[in-house]
Amino acid sequence: MSILVNGSPTKDFVVTRGLRQGDPLSPFLFLLVAEGLAALMKSASTLGEYVGFKVNEEVHFEMLQFADDTFLIGDGSWNNLWCIKAILRGFELVSGLRVNLSKSRFLGVNLESDFVQAASSFLNCIVGSSSFTFLGIPVGVNPRRREVWRPIVSRMTKQTSFYWGEGNGDGIDFWLDRWKGPSPLAERFPSLFRFAEPSGALISDNGFRIVGSWEWRINFCEGFNDSVDGERVRDLVSFLGDATPTVGVMDSYVWWKNSLGFSVKAAYDMILEGSYRGHRLEVDIIRALNRMWKTKLPSKILIFGWRLILNKIPTKAALARRHILTNSNILVCSFCGVEEEDTNHLFGTCPVTLDWWSKFCNWLRLDSSSFPGNFFLRFLALDLACKSRFVVDTSWLFGLAFCWGIWCCRNEVLFNGGNILNFDTIGMIKYVAWEWLLSCYNVGDTMVWSDWCVNPATCIGLP
Repeated sequence: MSILVNGSPTKDFVVTRGLRQGDPLSPFLFLLVAEGLAALMKSASTLGEYVGFKVNEEVHFEMLQFADDTFLIGDGSWNNLWCIKAILRGFELVSGLRVNLSKSRFLGVNLESDFVQAASSFLNCIVGSSSFTFLGIPVGVNPRRREVWRPIVSRMTKQTSFYWGEGNGDGIDFWLDRWKGPSPLAERFPSLFRFAEPSGALISDNGFRIVGSWEWRINFCEGFNDSVDGERVRDLVSFLGDATPTVGVMDSYVWWKNSLGFSVKAAYDMILEGSYRGHRLEVDIIRALNRMWKTKLPSKILIFGWRLILNKIPTKAALARRHILTNSNILVCSFCGVEEEDTNHLFGTCPVTLDWWSKFCNWLRLDSSSFPGNFFLRFLALDLACKSRFVVDTSWLFGLAFCWGIWCCRNEVLFNGGNILNFDTIGMIKYVAWEWLLSCYNVGDTMVWSDWCVNPATCIGLP
């Protein structure tokens, strides 16, 4: 991280004090910002520029907020629309935040459809439905119906790795919940799940008791042929083994990884082991992340590298996948203007990037043609090459300096309309690597900038 002094950035330094994610003070900082928007809306309502919703003479409101969700409620008039647009724009300028209108919805109650369409176009958002979800909970439907809550319960159990501990089986889906093994029975026995009876989806519906003992009797719908699939049914019953519902005991969930209960570390270890919803991180990626987090680079750069390795950088292709960019004509690379801008193209295969890579390798006295084409494998090889050439442990320093220089240049071209021919990208890469080395590594003050620009091995190379 660095700060501006008289308009010029200082040396990067490692942040050792401040608020971390999960700090109890973090929500209060968010409230300070959110209160600014609430104050703007209240001021507009007081001045008569915005007409909110009036319950009675004493109770009226124009805004509802919960966590990071905000509802602006008011009369369906063009004056209100102009006021909303002005307030949101003013909030952006004052706070430095941006309102993602592409994720916003305009809902009209007792309004003409033409007005709703015109209003949504005016605010650059989309028309919402009267039935929607808020904080994952459906709104505008009958909450007493069991079908309303079943998808929520199912989604929650799918996204966690808890087993059915014990109970009467009245609240656990026989096929879709994880109650026997790490995966649902629907995934383990897909040929049988095709004939599953919807009305017999619970554990307690697929068996009965005889003289105190439980017998499994799986319910299947019309079309099931016992002579064809009977063997699979016997395999299923054998797999269930001695798992039986317990009379008079409510269903409960237990953490399946160990008997000590749930912990964040256990969940993180499970993700790295690849046992979470079929996702598996490659061994090279895990090693690269572990090695990168142990370096002395600035925290901002480490976070950038972490997102880069996991392919989470907000390139145009990534923003399109998240439905933030919807126009396919603007997804081309900001440098070459030909290929779609994804992570591997921007940092690896773009012709402009390859030209910079050749110059970068010449600076390090390396053969650019000897490196792989994939950007991640390329920087793994670069890390190994630098480790053998320099006396200082420069793990990921040069690779992240190269990627950071490309990313800064790309943003300058994209957001400020800069000309790529006017940028000294290689010079910037040399400078940020120099700054990181001086501020984060104990290399002393004996290095000379002119020597560094010609060949960094003269400054930190092996004797």
